[in-house]
Amino acid sequence: MILIICNTSYQVFNAINLKVQVHFDEDVDIVLSEHSDIQRLKERLERTGLFRNVYLTNSLFLARKFYFFEDSQKFGALLEPQKYIKDCLDINYLTYDIIYTANVDGYVNLIYRYHIINKTQCDFRYFEDGWSTYTNDWSNFAYSPYERYFSEIMGESIFIKNIKEIYVYEPDLGCFDDKFVYKAIPKINIRNEKLKKIYNDVFEYQDSEEYKKKFIFLEEA
Repeated sequence: MILIICNTSYQVFNAINLKVQVHFDEDVDIVLSEHSDIQRLKERLERTGLFRNVYLTNSLFLARKFYFFEDSQKFGALLEPQKYIKDCLDINYLTYDIIYTANVDGYVNLIYRYHIINKTQCDFRYFEDGWSTYTNDWSNFAYSPYERYFSEIMGESIFIKNIKEIYVYEPDLGCFDDKFVYKAIPKINIRNEKLKKIYNDVFEYQDSEEYKKKFIFLEEA
């Protein structure tokens, strides 16, 4: 069974593509966090029948809470991660054989740690999330004191230190092919009517003259 964890609408966009074009005949659950305004998509995703379950999690609360923990409390979370991840979302995380994420936050690291403690064979996969997916050396990446704490205390037994494969649309653009294997996922095909309909339904696309204009998008990852 497969779990895809999403913090943003772009991650949901790519999760849909993964389900339709890669894991089309497998059971896939999706988790929507409150890191951005994506939990409003829950009912629309459920109506598509694409995912076995559509879950909501309050993982942002977990990440913020850790900033105010004493060191002993943080260490306790690393020893008993299930107590903290199940406060965010109470499901059996150990039933999944594959977990996709585009996030390296505390929630994901604790899920990974939970699997390590239980010695499962779960395959954790980092997937497409824009330009930073290609340009960051994730093995040395720590964007907050919280992440650095994980690295210093737990060493190699956290997710951020164990990213081996990165699933992206353009593997040849990966900047650290000496450290990671960049694997290709199918690109969005506008001729795929099934996929188009799902996107239109989930994101409530309405035809507009605005879409006939030309835009330049500047992405800052």
